Amino acid sequence: MLTKEKTPQILKFYTYEITGECGRKYIGVRKSKVPDIFEDEYYGSYTDETFVPIKSSKRILAAFPTQQEASYDEVRRLCAVDAKNNPEYANKSNSIPLKTGREHPSYDVTVYTFYHRDGSVFEGTQNELVTKFNLFASNASSLVLGYINASGGWSLSSTAKYSSQGEIYVFYHKDGSVFKGTQADLINKFNLNHRNVSSLVLGVAKTTKGWAMHPNTKYSNQGSFYTFYHIEGVIFEGTQSDFINNFNLNPSNVSSLVQGNRKSTKGWAMQPDDKYSNCGRVYNFYHRDGRTFVGTQRGLVNQFGLKTGNVSQVALGNRKSTGGWAMQPWS
Repeated sequence: MLTKEKTPQILKFYTYEITGECGRKYIGVRKSKVPDIFEDEYYGSYTDETFVPIKSSKRILAAFPTQQEASYDEVRRLCAVDAKNNPEYANKSNSIPLKTGREHPSYDVTVYTFYHRDGSVFEGTQNELVTKFNLFASNASSLVLGYINASGGWSLSSTAKYSSQGEIYVFYHKDGSVFKGTQADLINKFNLNHRNVSSLVLGVAKTTKGWAMHPNTKYSNQGSFYTFYHIEGVIFEGTQSDFINNFNLNPSNVSSLVQGNRKSTKGWAMQPDDKYSNCGRVYNFYHRDGRTFVGTQRGLVNQFGLKTGNVSQVALGNRKSTGGWAMQPWS
């Protein structure tokens, strides 16, 4: 039940319930004739002559800005208790059946022109806007009623600061691509998310799906070719994307490696003389049975079926031996 303190005076339509001297109840809908609905001296439009309302028992159930919404609430409440067939109620009808979609009494069929901050323009009803762009229905309604200026980047004004209509930008992709156009052009051409692109332009996000606002953005690394050195002596030249795809590496780890935020990833480094990479370096390995092997880590791994990680740790001095092989002759 509503209270006077919590009900805005802009809500003029309401549903109510009142109890009769016989103990039965009556549910109705009303447009208040006075500014304060709690002071509206109206006690029902019942047709049952045996029903005598107790005025002090009247309760306001809900309040609405439109007649349609209030009427729908009345129907919902009557059907919930099946008032016309319920001996506890004086109502003789449950009114019209509940309806949804375009048949809903509060469905707004008005066609609006909505402007997005990325330059897009959409014409349609509230429901069509909500369905097409996955917005909250309540937000779209508040936008149309003027309670909020924008929702999900959409506004009703083409001059709204939030909409940034038709502004041309230059976008840079990490694969070297460059695109010039509005946010809407970028979104439509590359099937990107409205909100993510908007955040990119506003500076809230640095990149989205590889696109950035600046050619020197570290994440974009426009088509750059790098030389990567592996701990086993392998050398690879190509872009980050090529490197990742060829060796099934983690993109974020490779990006950190290129940016210098990490020394290596999965045995790969950016410098051939990096201690961790030891690329192509030849070692003397000694087995406990007296054998010796001269070659790279990879050669030892391949020749004797050893684990790459274990051999690497032996070469780095972090492990004494693996499979009987060590860096110093056995005594």
